[in-house]
Order: sequence, then structure tokens, then C-alpha cells
Amino acid sequence: MAFLIGIIVVGFVIWAIISMKRDEDISKNGIETEAVVSRVEEHSSINENKESDNYKEKEYTYTYYVKYQNQKGETVEAKLGPQPHALQQGNKIRIKYSTKNPSYVLSAGE
Repeated sequence: MAFLIGIIVVGFVIWAIISMKRDEDISKNGIETEAVVSRVEEHSSINENKESDNYKEKEYTYTYYVKYQNQKGETVEAKLGPQPHALQQGNKIRIKYSTKNPSYVLSAGE
């Protein structure tokens, strides 16, 4: 059992490092362009933290998807990471996308 937990922890650390390096590469070398929020998925869960003021209340998170045209003129839809402010379908935002894999995008900030 301890072996399995160790493998899970190591796997998570490797995934986190790869994600961090990918995001760093997009920030430094990504191509900036305008994108449109193509859809918003709402997810809800119940707060199970008994010490929280919001215990047993529904909490919502959102997954955002954007569409943009890459340098080849292809339309790409990609999942956008968590955002500090709410977005709605149809909003235009600036993004940076990976030249290696156009489905990896980050918000370029405003």
C-alpha cells in the first residue's frame, strides 16, 4: 500500500513539474492573439469542511473554453485555466498559445 501511495505522489509531482514548465514556455514563447469564450461549464460541489462558515453549501467552479485562429489560419478550441474573474460565452480575451501544441493556452492578461 505504501508503495502505491509513493507512486501516486511521484506521479503527481512529475505532472506538476511538466505543467509548470509548459505554462512557463507558453508565457515566454507563446503566440498572443484574440480569442472568444466559446463555452462555459459550471461544476458544483457541496462544501464538506465542517469548520467552514459555508458548510454544506453548494460551491461552484467554472471551466472555460476559447476559440481562436492559429498562425496557420486553423480554428482551435482549447480549455482555458482558472480565471480570476468570471467570463461569459462570447467574451473576447487575449490569450497566448503554445507553438508546439495549440490546444495549450493561457490568458495573456489584460
